[in-house]
Amino acid sequence: MDERGPAVAAFYTWLATNGLDVECPDHVKFRLATFPWTGRGTRATVPIHEEDVLASVPRQLILSAVTATDSRVVRDVLPAVEGTILADPMVALALLLLYEKNLGPASFWAPYFHILLLPPLCRFVPLLAWWQQTKRNKPVQWIVYYNLPIFWSSEDLVLLEEAHTDILPHSRNMRTSILRLYFGFLLPLFHLLIFISIFKDYPDMFSPAVHTCDELMWAFATIWSRGYWLDGDDTMPAIVPLADMLNHNTEKGGERVAHYFYDADAQIFKVISKTSYEPGQQVLTHYGNKANGNFLEDYGFVYMNNDQNEFYLPIPAFVTQHMGPTHLRHVHSLIALRNIANAEHVYVKHNVFPSAVCNLFRTYLLSPAQLCSALDLPPVEHFQPETYDGADPSSLSFSSSSTPEAADGTTQEPVAELTYFVDVENEMATYELFIRCCDHWLASYSTTMADDAAFIEGRMGSGPSNNNNARMVRTLLHEEKRTIVHLRDCFEQMIAYVRDTGVDWAHVRLLDGQHVPK
Repeated sequence: MDERGPAVAAFYTWLATNGLDVECPDHVKFRLATFPWTGRGTRATVPIHEEDVLASVPRQLILSAVTATDSRVVRDVLPAVEGTILADPMVALALLLLYEKNLGPASFWAPYFHILLLPPLCRFVPLLAWWQQTKRNKPVQWIVYYNLPIFWSSEDLVLLEEAHTDILPHSRNMRTSILRLYFGFLLPLFHLLIFISIFKDYPDMFSPAVHTCDELMWAFATIWSRGYWLDGDDTMPAIVPLADMLNHNTEKGGERVAHYFYDADAQIFKVISKTSYEPGQQVLTHYGNKANGNFLEDYGFVYMNNDQNEFYLPIPAFVTQHMGPTHLRHVHSLIALRNIANAEHVYVKHNVFPSAVCNLFRTYLLSPAQLCSALDLPPVEHFQPETYDGADPSSLSFSSSSTPEAADGTTQEPVAELTYFVDVENEMATYELFIRCCDHWLASYSTTMADDAAFIEGRMGSGPSNNNNARMVRTLLHEEKRTIVHLRDCFEQMIAYVRDTGVDWAHVRLLDGQHVPK
């Protein structure tokens, strides 16, 4: 469905007046449209071929601290804050957005802001609108709350506790950082890198009654979810109207369907197609090969069957609980000697063989005789039973960066070795241990994949948490489990392969860091 209405018409007129005529295929080959699954996006208006220029956005339409030279923020404020955190490119652009958006119709970019201003999904909006209009005699100023976790309620943020991502602490830290930055506007004491008060020194430009902390969060969210870089060094962030309306290609494989660059000589931002489209098809771009956690944090969406998913899972206690202190010391000496990554969490990425944790598990599963032989120690069949004196065995960790000692007390240099093979018995035990870990991880979730799928499709669940945020979290969890199940199946296949044919160094080496079978 095409986007219609006076706001979009005014936006198109503004673009055309400033050198980007949507009626001219040489300028732009798509229009705004609404799609069932992705919402607002762009549809092709003419046949598009690979390497065609999708849009050529002139410099004067671009909103950045480099191009918006007529804005008072760029002209008056930024020179005065040079050397402070306010001069940071991201903060400077946020300040520019904060000011220009709240100028209303007086802003050059008002037609662009107008099409972004959708009523927020908040049950207090009617009350807020009535209060602003009747008690304060002021027009309602809608704030676009993007669907990023920094805007989520406490109840919705709690939903992220089961996910093995950093979204929850990152979102809380970002809120705190923006809050500190905002109070630095009020009183520089709150932020050691702010030396002027924006509200005190520029009262005709900024007011805490209008330029609220929520508005500042909106400005940063706009940059994170809609921004581009004007340079290859990622030092010049910018908002590029119309180009920022392209949705991400979520097709399997994440094909890079478009690329962009800023032509400094021509002073034009160009979006180039890497594929073909027929008129009416949705025109897409590519936000990068990212996991769902990154998409949710930066853009406010997730999707099923994202094979770029990656996350960290805690190594279960049962992996090492059978080892005594001497056994653990020898294991960690060998881990350091072989330069094996030693961590409390397993890095998991869909379709990639987890070689690092397999190396770790191979070492954990060495017999005492194999362990002593690898460390050039007198061979033993088993280590003497020892007590921990009440200490938690998991607390007996040793740094993998420590330099191991040989039997004669001399130090040994770490050997860089990505993958090593011991024997068939050790290899089988390694795969079986990983499968056992997969079962442990799957059992740690409070819901099954079938439960998640039913919730996502709307067949179950009710109450305030049964909203879009809850569905996105359940999608995030469903995709984590899908990756674990996929890797578990792959290790089952590898066990069958080893059982039937044996295994050799070349086979294991081939798997190291490579894609596992679909």
